[in-house]
Formats: sequence, structure tokens, C-alpha cells
Amino acid sequence: MKKLMDGQILMQNNVGGLYPYMFKKEDGIYYSDQCQSAVSLLSEEERVIDEASVYSMLCYGYICGERTLIRNLFRLPWLTEFHSSGEIVHHSVEPYNQEESPPKEIAKQLIAALSKEIREQCQNYDHIYLLLSGGMDSRVVAAILRQLEKNGEIQGRIHAVTWGKNNSRDVVYAQKISELFQWEWHYAELNESYLLSNFELAAVKLGAEISPAHLHRFNWFERLGKDSIVLAGSYGDSIGRAEYSSVHASRLKPHCPRERYSLLNTELLNDVDAELKEELAQFRARYKEASYEQLNEYEMQAHYLRRMLGNAANLIMNWTHFYQAFTAKEVFTLMWKYRHTVRNDQIYFELLQMIEPKLLDLAWARTGNKYGGDGEGDTLSKKHHDYGLWLRRHCSDFMEEHLFNQQMHKLNLFDMKQLAFMYKEWRKEPAAIHSKLGDRLSWITVLSLFVNHYGLQSRSQRVKRSIIDIPKLKAKIYEKTYRIGKSIQYKA
Repeated sequence: MKKLMDGQILMQNNVGGLYPYMFKKEDGIYYSDQCQSAVSLLSEEERVIDEASVYSMLCYGYICGERTLIRNLFRLPWLTEFHSSGEIVHHSVEPYNQEESPPKEIAKQLIAALSKEIREQCQNYDHIYLLLSGGMDSRVVAAILRQLEKNGEIQGRIHAVTWGKNNSRDVVYAQKISELFQWEWHYAELNESYLLSNFELAAVKLGAEISPAHLHRFNWFERLGKDSIVLAGSYGDSIGRAEYSSVHASRLKPHCPRERYSLLNTELLNDVDAELKEELAQFRARYKEASYEQLNEYEMQAHYLRRMLGNAANLIMNWTHFYQAFTAKEVFTLMWKYRHTVRNDQIYFELLQMIEPKLLDLAWARTGNKYGGDGEGDTLSKKHHDYGLWLRRHCSDFMEEHLFNQQMHKLNLFDMKQLAFMYKEWRKEPAAIHSKLGDRLSWITVLSLFVNHYGLQSRSQRVKRSIIDIPKLKAKIYEKTYRIGKSIQYKA
């Protein structure tokens, strides 16, 4: 843990990147990139769970804003300068959603910006490892990387790394791309044993801010040294094509907390709901000149991408160097100035057509068809994992042990009867489904490990509940209906 010295500024200009943990003490502000180092600075009395962050995880699967699961321990705010004096400067992006240009022209500019970004990041490394899937974002990064290699602009040896089931589109297409470019391809096996090991990694290394399924096989990179850098394209869909979990930026809505399974103790709900809504409101209030659409995209970048997808991949930084392509200021300011109507799939098509057209001959993992085409698709599996099956058949005993131990009862964070009901319902769901409920239950297991490892305590006190709890009753009805519907669907 380092102290922020007089005149020093902590700054993050990239939408991705590392946002360090920060803690205010009487003698100044301390910061660290590592969760373990940050928590070590806290006394026993300071290691108190932040209930609003627990609520955020239950609502979204990630923590909104700058909070962490420990009160008073926070993260460097998104696109912010944090001065030792306490002054905080939040940066916005202008212009936004204003300009138009043909897809081919935008693609030319994106090629130039991505080439500069990746070239600068890969200098002076002997080995460059690309996280390569069958998706378009990593395919675009691969195309740029290949062009730089052919032009002699980078000297490091390029490797591709892919995880997933053997017969999945991600694995098959990634291997074909590697063979096309004559790169060494590494297959990182993904199975139930690695999923089980991710519980401990998420708890100890990442402060329980992620559920274990999102860590995939990031621990494969534990074998690398400091002479290597790992590249990812996780931000590609959002920056390059304005797509967030299959929702276009033009159709994004503001964050509105809703805890579907009503797992939190009822007595906490009103307070934590108000806290989380205030956190979200304060974030939007920073950008007084921003439009409604701009704020919605900012929220997805600052909360979802930064605190979930980016946070998971940052695990790699525990072992070697890591960088997310598409996150440099020159790249995202370029793309955000264009109207939503021209930020679409055509940009990637034009980009690949210009520099690596052979990549367009390979089908897209999402559809099994060539990019932009339609039809029934190939016969390969779209699923690269069996997380639902692995959680139920290989991790459930471990989960049950940590979900319902004495420590969890003492915390008074959860309604343990409701938790037990939802756990039983989840076990009855079709085994192949990795449902949202399964994600939340696996995360609560991680939280239990986190609390035990770092000796955390809760401020919550048990209060007698009313006999009838309508939200919890609704949650039970929802899950039963969902489970029965899915069971019928899988039997059909």
C-alpha cells in the first residue's frame, strides 16, 4: 500500500485499465493495485462489510460506482484525476453522438487508432499473448496485431490463448485464426475443477467483486513472467460497435436497482436501496452537460465493464502485464463522437475487409454464420462452457457448506430461509442452465470465503420481521415459475 504524496495525482485516462483501491487515513490517502495489500492496511474495527455493495452485487452481479465490499475502502473513480489535496476532476467526452461518416471511413480511422494503441502497448515485450475467441472483438485485435507484425512494427513473439469446450465455436475458430497467422496457439482447458478453484481466486485476489464463472481460465497466465504482455479485446463490442450485452447503446436504460430473488434481510433493504440509488445519482450528476444517451453509456462503461468484465480480466495483473485494447483515449473518443446510427456491425466488416479479409471467411461464434450473414449456422456448439452443470454437479456441496455456515448466519445480511429456498429451487432447475440465480448463489459463496479470509464483520442487527413479506413471496413465485418453464422447455 502506497501513500499519495503531496502534489501527486492518481489518474486513469483509459475507460478500461486498473483502478486502484484507495483508503483515507488521518495522515493522508493510501492506494494499492492489489486487494490483499489494501485490506492489510485496515484494522479489525475497519473491516466492516458495505451492505450497499452487497445489494449492488445481488442486483447486477457487479458493484456500481467506487464502492467495494468493505466500507470506506473505495476504487479510483472512472476517468478521473484524484489529487493528493483531495481535489477530484471527472472527465467527460465531447463531442458525443454527433457526427456521421461512411463505415469505410470510420474503419480507416479505427485501424489507425487501434494500431497506435496496440503498437505502443506491445513495445519491449518478448512475448505477446492474445486472448482469442471466435468473437469479433478479439478477431479485430488479431487483425491489427497481425498487420503490425507483418510491417515489422512489433518484435515480440505472438501467441494466442483460448479456453472452452473442445467442440465449441470459440475454440475451433480461434485455432483456425492462429494457424492462418502461424501463431503458437495455446488451449487452456476449461472444466469443473478450474471453476471450483475460481471461488478462492475471486475471494482473495479480487475482493469478492466477481462471481467465479467470470474468471474462466484467467489463472492460465500464472505461468507467465514479466517479459510478457497479455492483450484482450473485451471492450471491443462496446467501443467499436456500441453493443452492451447484445443491447445497442441507443437502447440502453439508466441503472435502476432491483434484487430479483429477495435474498437480503428485509430490515436492510430500504437503507441499502437508498444508498445505491444515491451512488448512481451522484455518478450521473458529475456530467452536467452530458445527454441522456451519453449518461446511459457512461454507466455501462463505469459500472458494468469496469467493475465486472474489466475487473475479472485484471486478475492477470497479479502475474504479468495486461492490457485491454479499445480503451485508449484516442480510440474511445474517436468512436463516441459518431452517432449511434453509424456505430454498428458494418464498421468491423469494413475494417477486416481492408486489412485481413480472410477472417471474414470464418464464421462468427455468436451465429455460426459468416459475419453479417444469416442461416442456420454451423453444427459446432455455441456454448464454450457448462457452468450450470459444473456448479450443480461438482461445486454444490462446496457452495452449500459456505452458504449456510455459522459465519453467514452471524452476518445477518441475508434472509437465511429465503436463501435456503432459492438454493433448493436452483438445484431443481435444468442442470445445463447457468441461470442468474446460480450466478448469485455462487457469488454469495465467494463472499463467505472473503469474509472468512479477511476477518470481516457486519453492522447488521437481527430485527424481527413481519409475518408476511410480499417481496420475498413474489421472488419465490418468480423462481418457481422460471424453473418450471425451463424444465418444460428442456423436456420438449
